[in-house]
Amino acid sequence: MWLTSSGVVYALVNEASPELLLQHVRTIYPEDMNLQFTLEVAGMVGKDIVQTGFHLNTQQFGKVDPGLLTSIMAQSSKGKEGEKRLRRLMQLLKKYPQFKDYKKNLMATRTRLDQLFTVFEQAYDEESGNK
Repeated sequence: MWLTSSGVVYALVNEASPELLLQHVRTIYPEDMNLQFTLEVAGMVGKDIVQTGFHLNTQQFGKVDPGLLTSIMAQSSKGKEGEKRLRRLMQLLKKYPQFKDYKKNLMATRTRLDQLFTVFEQAYDEESGNK
């Protein structure tokens, strides 16, 4: 199979089906729990959040962080549907032991988002001549 783990993420960002990719990943990369988790979350959040998370995270850190997708998902979940989505996310987190410390991971992601916001703010200020 030609699909590397990086290729899976690239395919996901380019709107490949997370469910179909997950089937392949479970066969080809059964030990890559981060990739499996990312695909399961991607199936829950939709392509816009996946693309936003990918672009934000790769701009700053050069890789995809599954925690960022969950954080964006949590922040964008409002109302009854949002509550249902967050409950599904909590069930999914229980399935993957490496994410058991969700609150700690969420706080770390929040710190990274704050750093990213600072970078964007500085870039905007430089571009607009405000220093």
